Amino acid sequence: MSKQNGFLDGFFTTKLWMVMLASLALTGCEAVNSIDQSFKKLTGSKQAQETSSGQTGTASGLAAMTNANCPHVKIVDELSTVSRYVNPVMPQDKDFISNAKFSALKTGCTAAPASVTVEIAADFDGKLGPAAHDVAPQEHFTYPYFVTVITPQGEILSKDIFAMTMIYQDAQTPLKKTEHLRQTIPLSAGQKASDYQILLGFQLDPNELSYNRAHPVIGSK
Repeated sequence: MSKQNGFLDGFFTTKLWMVMLASLALTGCEAVNSIDQSFKKLTGSKQAQETSSGQTGTASGLAAMTNANCPHVKIVDELSTVSRYVNPVMPQDKDFISNAKFSALKTGCTAAPASVTVEIAADFDGKLGPAAHDVAPQEHFTYPYFVTVITPQGEILSKDIFAMTMIYQDAQTPLKKTEHLRQTIPLSAGQKASDYQILLGFQLDPNELSYNRAHPVIGSK
């Protein structure tokens, strides 16, 4: 798509979870790519382009419904939301700036003899807090999120980081936005697309991650 923890329901080992946590150190537009074509953010599309192998699902760690021919796509529970406060070390309600969260996924894939092309439409919900206007008078907030492809061996094949921007008009809250992504994953002889996994989550700093762990989303393990 060329733009973590036993809680991953048995798909991943503790070792992989530690690798994913370590990857939180990547910020901005840094990415790990080892395939020719990484995720791409699509523009100009208002609806997900869904094939006959389409999957749908909600956030909080729920993958889209598993299809035998498609990679498994999941939102990571602990990384499914990001909350910002004036003082992130000691967050208080009066200092709440904004929040964004994954709300749903729609995915589909198209198979070719030596590859699979996956499309994802990721829905986001955003809301403002009482300190939003003081911090950003224009009420424009950007939240980095990642999309990672995991090989059948549990290795990170690629990681791409994107910036999702919420632009609030006249303190409009809540706000909804959809991002569209596409990637072609090469398959070697004997490999199945369903042996691959794709993880999505927000790129959090240590304080944001600590906050999520102290306020787990429903469905976290």
